Amino acid sequence: MPDQERSFGDLFRQLTQDLSTLMRQEVMLAKTELSQKASEAGKDVGLLAAGGAIAYAGFLVILAGVVLALGLVLPWWASALIVGVVSRRSATS
Repeated sequence: MPDQERSFGDLFRQLTQDLSTLMRQEVMLAKTELSQKASEAGKDVGLLAAGGAIAYAGFLVILAGVVLALGLVLPWWASALIVGVVSRRSATS
């Protein structure tokens, strides 16, 4: 049936079908976009956690180096105690 001969009811029915299809497609697109963003956010959180773990390991190596350096002039237990107390106080301040 040509467009010029279609009734108002047919045109309205077609309009509602098209709008319904459009809304379903938009919802599916939004779900896909959110899924992709969540996946990217998960990867970013994983990288951030790995970076934090590496930074913490580096901090521990620095503390061990300070203990070893102080161990050259003080007994080992005293150097470890000093580094422990200083690092604890700097963490709580």
